[in-house]
Amino acid sequence: MTHKKFVLLKASLPFVLLAAIVVGLYFWLFLPKDYADLVPAESRAVVALSPSALMADEVRLGNLLSEQLGFRPEGMDEAQDVYLFITPNEYIAACAPLHDSRRLSEQIQRLSQHGQATLLPRSDQLSWAWVKKGWLVAWSSDAVLTIGPGVVQEQDVLRQTASQIFRAGRNKSFRHSEHQAQMDGIQGDVKVFSRLSALPSPFSLLFRLDIPAACNSSKVLLVAGAEVAAGGKPAGGLTLEGKLVSEDEETQKLLEARAGKAAALAQPQRPYAPEGSVLYMAAHSQGDELLTLLRSDQNVRTMLLSLDKGIDAEKLRQQGGGDFMLTLTEMPAKGEAQFRLCVQQGDSVSYDESTFPAPPQYAASPLTAQAAGKRAFFSLDMKRLLRQPALDKEVAATLKGIFGGTERITYEAEEGQSFRLTIE
Repeated sequence: MTHKKFVLLKASLPFVLLAAIVVGLYFWLFLPKDYADLVPAESRAVVALSPSALMADEVRLGNLLSEQLGFRPEGMDEAQDVYLFITPNEYIAACAPLHDSRRLSEQIQRLSQHGQATLLPRSDQLSWAWVKKGWLVAWSSDAVLTIGPGVVQEQDVLRQTASQIFRAGRNKSFRHSEHQAQMDGIQGDVKVFSRLSALPSPFSLLFRLDIPAACNSSKVLLVAGAEVAAGGKPAGGLTLEGKLVSEDEETQKLLEARAGKAAALAQPQRPYAPEGSVLYMAAHSQGDELLTLLRSDQNVRTMLLSLDKGIDAEKLRQQGGGDFMLTLTEMPAKGEAQFRLCVQQGDSVSYDESTFPAPPQYAASPLTAQAAGKRAFFSLDMKRLLRQPALDKEVAATLKGIFGGTERITYEAEEGQSFRLTIE
């Protein structure tokens, strides 16, 4: 090598190194490394399903994509996790790895021939399809993303959202955010991360029962995990065990202070929770805090129109804390829901049974026994709920689509900010 060429090479090295650094940064910042990087860092909720969870048909996770999308994507790599998430603009999405994108393309082609899907023009180096149930499907050579549900008029918004997800770099993915560490600390075949504000009403009410009223729900986070495959089959349904935390220091202090002073529920002196109840809910509350919380939820407020008829809220406020026990037995198409709200404050028991046509019945109940010792308790009979005449048909169809054969949902708030959520 001549001296002149050596000098030129030496002079160009800094530029070569700079170019390498720029290219490296580009790939790090702007190109997803794999399918898991498709989950946005600002997702309102993220659920990771392991292969064991996806194959456990006994708890229906294995059929989740099929039931919600109207088809189960072929060509998926079923040896890796699947992620479900709520996008920052509040659509539901799922991403999974592909080991054979050709099989997925052929499947979509078959669906289109039977009027169950519509192939869309290819763009952004992605293939696109609109599935009849209102889901947009986008896939590359190694990943598939579904997003929705929506109506045809929302296709452009869904497509723009999906394109942004694929184009975003790994530095904007959930996997490289501070929240991934919280999910990594969870054990289980199912892992859940969610902002409390992302949970739909009235289900967010379950968790709001046990947090201070001063807490901003947008700053309260839920992290939980569930073991699905114990000996190959789950026992007793799916049980999520987790806790409520916060990314905000002041909110975390409020949660910890509440956890330190909240009382456990006592066995009620006058239990009323027949096995035929649609709902049984119990919580320890300061003054009329629970009444205020119940009224804050539009669905519950509408359902319990006579909430204050037999309960003196001002008297509760003056007497301080107590155990509140709500039993909902029927939701007729016309007239008010039939419920009983009991408040137990030491030896004093007051109750609202204005909508009950029969005299009070006070009998031991497995539900009241199960609630005793908890910080809050909630048990919802899904099968009975879906049969209630007052339930809107569209709402009932949505709930049935989400929960399918679920028979009961039980929430138990335990020590600290921990909880157990069981889906049977």
